[in-house]
Amino acid sequence: MSKKKKILIIISAILAVILIALGILAYMFRDVIHIMLLDTEEVRKNVVENGQEFHSSIQERMGIVIDEFTEEELEQIASGEVSLSTILAEKIEDYIAENPTVEEDKENEIIIRYMRKFSTLQGQYMGTIDGIIAEARNEYHSGNISPGQKTEFANRYISRFRGAESSCDAEVESLLSQLKAELEAVGADTSIVNEIRQTYANEKAAKEVYYRDLLIN
Repeated sequence: MSKKKKILIIISAILAVILIALGILAYMFRDVIHIMLLDTEEVRKNVVENGQEFHSSIQERMGIVIDEFTEEELEQIASGEVSLSTILAEKIEDYIAENPTVEEDKENEIIIRYMRKFSTLQGQYMGTIDGIIAEARNEYHSGNISPGQKTEFANRYISRFRGAESSCDAEVESLLSQLKAELEAVGADTSIVNEIRQTYANEKAAKEVYYRDLLIN
């Protein structure tokens, strides 16, 4: 074998090792990479558009007229600071306070009951995440993390974030299954289940951006 071929083989082997190492690192820190690469403007646009569509859908489905989102509320929803489910549930409650008979309709009663459950769940989830973020910020700003430890630090807290998120995902899917079953039992349209699922997915992306920026600032 010529010296040139030996050199090429050695270089190829080194490149292969480097690519494998990069692949392992990308897998290990995939959550960090995913969150850091989220396009803030795209996420904000999606969650606001979806929120406005869901707002209209709820009104049409339930035969009610609820207050439009204010500019301040849209900004809170877009930034991930406040959950769309929470704001929408509050608007529905305001309507019910003035129009209590709306709950006499069985389909409306089911939807309202589950909107309350989703709002409560979102509040619990955000409370858990707020606690994790507060702990992370305290550690981050303590001055005890060297530049070389920052990726490990981020991955550690994102793992905890993902654990809380997975728990919330499971509860959301459980509630969606229950909602679908109850709507089917009264012969109602179940399309709202997928609407809520999509709304939840968009809200999660907005919250990831919100907590990412809160953590590093």
